[in-house]
Amino acid sequence: MSQIEFENTLLQLPLKTRAALAQKLLSSLDEPSQAELEVIWAAEADRRIVAAENNEMKRYSRTEMLERVKNALS
Repeated sequence: MSQIEFENTLLQLPLKTRAALAQKLLSSLDEPSQAELEVIWAAEADRRIVAAENNEMKRYSRTEMLERVKNALS
């Protein structure tokens, strides 16, 4: 079945069914799946590793980081 045939079949569904389906499809765009999140976080981890290796990011000691967190929370 082609995409156009599939769409035409879906458009023949009753209004309430189409509305429910549309709502599910739209909400799926708001929240990435677990697999998508893993890809996003892996890319971010790679970006941070490269930035750290190239000295493109500030590094903080454990003590400095804890102080920054305390300040941010107060």
